[in-house]
Amino acid sequence: MRQLTSLAVAVLLAVAAACGSVRTEAHSEAAGPTIPMPTMTETRPADLPGLHNVVRYADNLLTGAQPEGEEAFETLAGLGVKTIISVDGSKPQVELAARHGLRYVHLPIGYDGISAARKAELARAVQELPGPVYMHCHHGKHRSAGAGAAVAMALGLTDSATLLERMKLSGTAPNYKGMWACATQTPRLSAAQLAQASNEFPSVYKTSGMVDGMVAIDVENDHVKGIEKAGWKTAEDHPDMFPAKASAGLERALRAMVDDGETKAKDEEFRRLMLASADAAKALDDAVNAGQGPEELSALFKKVGQSCKDCHAKYRD
Repeated sequence: MRQLTSLAVAVLLAVAAACGSVRTEAHSEAAGPTIPMPTMTETRPADLPGLHNVVRYADNLLTGAQPEGEEAFETLAGLGVKTIISVDGSKPQVELAARHGLRYVHLPIGYDGISAARKAELARAVQELPGPVYMHCHHGKHRSAGAGAAVAMALGLTDSATLLERMKLSGTAPNYKGMWACATQTPRLSAAQLAQASNEFPSVYKTSGMVDGMVAIDVENDHVKGIEKAGWKTAEDHPDMFPAKASAGLERALRAMVDDGETKAKDEEFRRLMLASADAAKALDDAVNAGQGPEELSALFKKVGQSCKDCHAKYRD
């Protein structure tokens, strides 16, 4: 009888231990966020480890600056974020995000506004992908704010007046009219309109084709022109664009064209000229990062322009 009782006790203890283990695991899974989410009533952006200028735009949507290092992704996971959407041009840290169970979507936009197609694509991503969603650009002040407002309007998550206040909190510059228009001129999208939007949601956005690539080069070239006009400093009318960012963007756009399938399909001379342009842009970017003076930088930028003209004279003009 004692033996039976001892055995029964052992079984009961084992069952209790197993149940306790299950409860612990269940609690761990249900524990959820470990960092409080910013609210819609905050009067200043949140500044968190590796994550800056964080502003809440809707129940399921945060905007802010580009994540900095591994601690930023730890912070995002702690907030309960499941999906990150970058509207910046630079390549996202997809692998680092994945290590923390976060999905990256890369849908870059410009500063002059957001096309109806891209608004619908962003809105569909926020609606369909696991949330909460963290949407970022570089500093988290201009493009991510406009994109956040556009998504919230397209999905009917809040009203225009609230979003204008959110954008002020983010620090959106007054001169970015296209960004501000996202909070006032974005119509709510129907289910049918959202269904027509692309749902590819790339982790790294790539331009496709010669036309898209040349448009991207023109945009980046204009950014560098603005920096040059400001004396190779950040221009007052474009506070989110600084010299190193502009030069890197131009080099990246030209390098993408070197690797484009249409470029590779053309003759050897065309490929040589494209590579020369990309190399000239890299020389400019290296000089910017080395802190060279305005005259040297302008001379290198002129070489980039000349290399493009050489190619245009043979293949476009």
